[in-house]
Amino acid sequence: MKQSRFWMGMVVLTIAGCGSPTVTMQGKPPVIQGIQGETTDVRVGGGIRLSAQVSSDTGMLTYAWRAEQGLVASPTEAATMWIAPDAVPFTPYPVAIQLTVKDEYGRSVKATYQIRVHR
Repeated sequence: MKQSRFWMGMVVLTIAGCGSPTVTMQGKPPVIQGIQGETTDVRVGGGIRLSAQVSSDTGMLTYAWRAEQGLVASPTEAATMWIAPDAVPFTPYPVAIQLTVKDEYGRSVKATYQIRVHR
């Protein structure tokens, strides 16, 4: 009886020690050094090119551009084109374009580029 308890205890300890493997994050999280745009002023229906300057110690980065107004042409690329809405309620109308960059470990950073849309 004592011997079976001993082996049961050993089995429990062995299983407890086999937890999920840990992932060691390499390097530092990504840093958005800047968003480069052709201009900060655009006419309704017009467009501008945007590109992100990002530094990262890891190789795999994902990009996500988002704007509440207008259209982001390539929302998952480091460089994209943003098309202004066809109409705005007043001028200049402010629009924020947000970029989120994630590395392969899920660490993310955000930056915003402000644009003024004119009629």
